[in-house]
Amino acid sequence: MLEDINYITNLVAPLKRLNVDELIPLINENIPNGKYDSLEIFFVPLHIQTTFTEKNKLYINFFSIIPLDDNRPTINLKELKKIILKECIKIEKNA
Repeated sequence: MLEDINYITNLVAPLKRLNVDELIPLINENIPNGKYDSLEIFFVPLHIQTTFTEKNKLYINFFSIIPLDDNRPTINLKELKKIILKECIKIEKNA
């Protein structure tokens, strides 16, 4: 099996520049007294799941991310930052 190095590069580049600091106020707005001081996000190679959580950690399937033409990372055509926000709020609500 041959890998398309350009595709991998195009996939990794937006993730390297991904900054979720702007999501912190939105999370705090939805969950003002959250249990966790910090939430961690990991990109991992999974088989089927797109995301899963464990305590204060969010795991995102690296292989489910597809960059759009403008290099915005998406999962199922949903912007990755929106998915991260939703999942982080869910982590805090279920804490």
